[in-house]
Amino acid sequence: MSYKPKRATVALEDAEIMDHQAFAGQQFILRVRAPNAARRATPGTFAHISVDPAVPLRRPLSIMRANASEGWLEFLYKPKGRGLDKLSARRSGDVLSVLAPIGRGFTPDPSRRQLLALGGGVGIPPSLAARPTQRARSRCSSAGASRRGSRAAWDCRVVTEAT
Repeated sequence: MSYKPKRATVALEDAEIMDHQAFAGQQFILRVRAPNAARRATPGTFAHISVDPAVPLRRPLSIMRANASEGWLEFLYKPKGRGLDKLSARRSGDVLSVLAPIGRGFTPDPSRRQLLALGGGVGIPPSLAARPTQRARSRCSSAGASRRGSRAAWDCRVVTEAT
């Protein structure tokens, strides 16, 4: 398989936070206005976000949803470490520097009736990004263990059917 090189596919934008919601389990959904990136985003791509002036390195976050016509991107994340802790404190109206979309996204094959997307924890966003063109049924269960003892983890299987 060969790939043609692409140019002008990544946008650097000052993105205003439109909405920033906290959910159970220290999970957050961040929506930013980034019209150039939203037009180019595909499932499986991600963004590098400058989370705070005091944190020098950008943080990579998978794009959960993008709306090209309204010009926004959404991210699901769980604060782990100083950088994402700082991001969780940001509020609507704040501006973040967003470099996106990055990576080689995917497009579900429209000739396939079903798409099985597997993800775990905050690894689910790329699976959700594929859903706008698919009708989805999802099944989630709690499972998981670690060497250091038992811990809960979310395992979701999203089965989609072509519309």
